[in-house]
Amino acid sequence: MTAADRIFPMLATSPKVPLSGDLTVDFNDDWVFETKYDGMRLIYKDGRLSSRIGTDSTARFPEVKVNPDIPGVVLDGEVIMLAADGTPDFNLIQRRTPSTAATDPVATYVVFDILALDGDDLTEFYLTTRRAFLENLVEVYGLGENVILAPQYTLAEAPAVMKDISDRGLEGMIAKYKRGMYIEDKRSREWVKIKKSSTISCVVIGALPGKGKRGGTFGALELGLYDPRTLSVVPVGSVGTGFTDAELDRLLALMDSTDDDLIVEIACMEMTKAGQLRFPVYKGVRDDVLLENCLLSQISKVSNGS
Repeated sequence: MTAADRIFPMLATSPKVPLSGDLTVDFNDDWVFETKYDGMRLIYKDGRLSSRIGTDSTARFPEVKVNPDIPGVVLDGEVIMLAADGTPDFNLIQRRTPSTAATDPVATYVVFDILALDGDDLTEFYLTTRRAFLENLVEVYGLGENVILAPQYTLAEAPAVMKDISDRGLEGMIAKYKRGMYIEDKRSREWVKIKKSSTISCVVIGALPGKGKRGGTFGALELGLYDPRTLSVVPVGSVGTGFTDAELDRLLALMDSTDDDLIVEIACMEMTKAGQLRFPVYKGVRDDVLLENCLLSQISKVSNGS
């Protein structure tokens, strides 16, 4: 896929105000709900799977085969891989390479939107209409091998689903406005994240020396967020928990072998008044996120608990 053909997906936003915890109060019947899996966002077009930043991930997930009989289709979704307990595990995805695909757990492409079909642009249709196109494709063609349609829930169903998501340790839900259009490369108020815990994407700006058991590696990663107003990275603290021994070694090798920005996902309870992460926990590397996406404004998301 050339740069001209690249599609930058529509993105969800955090709630404008803190949610009450009761979805039937925070939303109405103009909204539908989908599970937010701990997966990797991918666009399918012309037989290829591409990440949010345009990286070709087709060879990384060879078992995902969208039905080639569907004419001129462009899909949006996320690839998930399940741990032994049946829950999505992003660590499995970040360790996946073309050479490990044959022995890794099977990846599944969970499709939740359609952007084009048979040469026709569908992005200006309402979400409900685009969903109808997807459901028709399932009936007429089938989406493909290891490709499924994301379940969608009504407002009446959403609270029970959210409880199940929390009980199973999943990431949360996305609320989507039924009459919303698909707007590429934009965080839209028509897609709202509902998360049981807050995670943000940070850039690694350094590492603190390890001691004791970690004497041969690092003790913590120093983190920063990007401020587009000053075009600079603002330090927001460090994270020293959430690492396995194998992940410590892998991160150390990554930091030693690349000059590219290393982006990581961090779970955090809240921010201090000084804008530092409080009780951060490392969740994984995000090789599908750019520095420009690690925005300082994510602090408000954590502060709101959303």
